[in-house]
Amino acid sequence: EFVPAAAAPNPSSVGLLVHSKCDFGKELIKRVMESESVTKLIWGADSDLASLRYQLDLPSIRSQSVIDVQLCFSEKKKRMGMGRMLEHVRRINPVAVGKLPEKEHGEFYFLPSTRNMQSTELPYTE
Repeated sequence: EFVPAAAAPNPSSVGLLVHSKCDFGKELIKRVMESESVTKLIWGADSDLASLRYQLDLPSIRSQSVIDVQLCFSEKKKRMGMGRMLEHVRRINPVAVGKLPEKEHGEFYFLPSTRNMQSTELPYTE
């Protein structure tokens, strides 16, 4: 069952982290990404979706109902980078980006998971 973000106690903190190496995680990724009833908002979706489709350790995924948010901020021949978009949104509505760090200073961009490396120790059951 999918719960809309608006129904969550704190909608601004809603997210989904799925372990893609276990069978349940693989099936969940496929189910969510192929669902027409769940709209997915992704920045720069084209390369992410191609990657999902051709991952050797995932079932072939044909994503549905995806909005590439980057295209909403970009000109026809030039895509806007995420850092520039965040600056733009901060100027217009600082509350909308909340406590997100500046892209250049965000620790997130240096995590092992951003380089397709294992970022946590296994097993998760302990």
